[in-house]
Amino acid sequence: MSESWQRGRLAWLSAELSPLDLCDNLSCDRWHEDYEDEDDDDWSSRQCSRCQSVLYCSTKCQAEDWERFHKKECEHERAYRSSMGFTSKSYTHRDRTFHAHTAACLLTLHYSDVKDHASSVYPDLPFRHLVPVFANARVDVSGITLKPIVPIPNHPLYKKEYDVFRGNEWWETGLGVSFEQTWLRPRLSALALGYRDGPDQGDAVRLTEGYSKVSADKMVCVTARLRWKDAGRYHIDWCIARFGNVTSAKMRWNETV
Repeated sequence: MSESWQRGRLAWLSAELSPLDLCDNLSCDRWHEDYEDEDDDDWSSRQCSRCQSVLYCSTKCQAEDWERFHKKECEHERAYRSSMGFTSKSYTHRDRTFHAHTAACLLTLHYSDVKDHASSVYPDLPFRHLVPVFANARVDVSGITLKPIVPIPNHPLYKKEYDVFRGNEWWETGLGVSFEQTWLRPRLSALALGYRDGPDQGDAVRLTEGYSKVSADKMVCVTARLRWKDAGRYHIDWCIARFGNVTSAKMRWNETV
């Protein structure tokens, strides 16, 4: 199908999704499979008043996340965002939500192709141990790559930076982007490890990453955990944005779908 059709389809799917319903507490009860709340429609996300980098659905979630992660992040994030000037001020929570929704829509549209490619490239690796990566705002399946989150050193396509949890190589990702927000590593690791080592939920839960340029020399990477819900599509459980400095013209891996 034409790229214009694909973009139209992607825009339609994105428009159907809630614009801003994030809670950055990784223990938020709202994302449990059996969660039910008659007041769920009264969602009111609130952001950290100090650094404005995280959102919560309640004071309870804010307090929990402060103890677990954010009290070690807040001052660093506040100083970093202040130093970034235009880029940080122009990249809002709605932008983060849109980028995560875009990954959700792309995975919804191309899921079978991505899964088929994964089984051919990594036949011995469960699909849940591969992270689909969407780079450079490509809307067709050729813009999707796969990043393992388990050690597979004997695989012919394996590169050390693919192993998300061997030292800190995963932070650089091999995409020609250098990330500075090292204080976000515990949060990002908890999101990815919780997915990788948690109960196998099959195709119902996926981890993705999406890269987009926000200025001439800055990229933003949004890592999102997605869940298959109503209307036959993926929705966001959680997503984390981190900014990177472009260090190379090579922004993607070779083994694309």
